[in-house]
Amino acid sequence: MVSEKRKKLDEEKKVKTRNSLLEAAIEVFLLKGYHQTNISDIVAKAVVGQGTFYRNFKSKKDIFESILKIFIDKVIYEFSGGFLNVEQMPSSFDEYKEKSLKASLRVMPIIMENKDIMKLFFRDALIIDKEFEKEVISIFEDFINLAEHYLKHSVKEGFIRDCNTRIVAQSIMGMVIQIIKSWLYGDFPDSEIEDIMIEINNFIFSGIIKT
Repeated sequence: MVSEKRKKLDEEKKVKTRNSLLEAAIEVFLLKGYHQTNISDIVAKAVVGQGTFYRNFKSKKDIFESILKIFIDKVIYEFSGGFLNVEQMPSSFDEYKEKSLKASLRVMPIIMENKDIMKLFFRDALIIDKEFEKEVISIFEDFINLAEHYLKHSVKEGFIRDCNTRIVAQSIMGMVIQIIKSWLYGDFPDSEIEDIMIEINNFIFSGIIKT
């Protein structure tokens, strides 16, 4: 009979092996690109056999999806379930602005810690196949829908102007994506990221009118 201690050690080993494969895959995907990467490249980097790979992942696409899903789930949680709780909507313009900035600053460390995954996401995610392209688009839609949810609430409560909430939400998402891309490819350093997020938040809520 297997002891509880042995079960725990076996489970810890499985988790460690899976994480090693994920880390190796990120490195190889970044170096070679998704389509040029083979499973043999990943297992060589992780120093495990192909049998170990297939005990953890079904395919190259499966491990790529797993990398992105772990990351995206963390980000979405911080925005929707973790900090910008959709059950606790803002009751004033100032509260809306403050919650938006705090959520952005809370998410940025996750993005900064996973810079390589972000590069993979923007570089390779849309070129895998049509099915995966739809999954990526649905991720962007989740963020757009969340932004629109807050905008509709704020219009209804009367502390922002009436607007096409869908277009505004899409515009905000487009701006944030472009800023992240610029940061990923070195247009500004990590040390400036907090100031940039504050500037974006000020622009979203105050525009460019001098007050």
